[in-house]
Amino acid sequence: MIGTIFRFVVSGLVATLVSYFSFMALLAAGYHYAISGIGSWLCSVGVGFAMNRRFTFQISGSSGRGRHFRLFIVGAVLQLLLALAGYAALIGGLGLKPTLAFCINLLMTTAFSFAFMNLVTFRPAAKSRNG
Repeated sequence: MIGTIFRFVVSGLVATLVSYFSFMALLAAGYHYAISGIGSWLCSVGVGFAMNRRFTFQISGSSGRGRHFRLFIVGAVLQLLLALAGYAALIGGLGLKPTLAFCINLLMTTAFSFAFMNLVTFRPAAKSRNG
């Protein structure tokens, strides 16, 4: 389990960098934080799925890929809704700067994401791997 968490952190760092730079670029281009949040989500979903399936949970081959992708998207959409609610509260409600709001949101969405992937998306694979 420790190895899985470490690999999740590494994968998350890469996906987070993609998400953060996309979010900030869209804000700089004049888009609303909600649109920027959706755009950054779209940029990081493909990276996140590929890295988490192969690297984090060490699943190779095509068996179950479609099912994993569908469940990953469900978790990612739920994570996006959680992030948008967080931005609305942190930026829209409290008036925090986007970078601080991004960091606070990151804590909430990361915890949710790991739990969802480990317990739902990749659960059968994790179960057989961990005994």
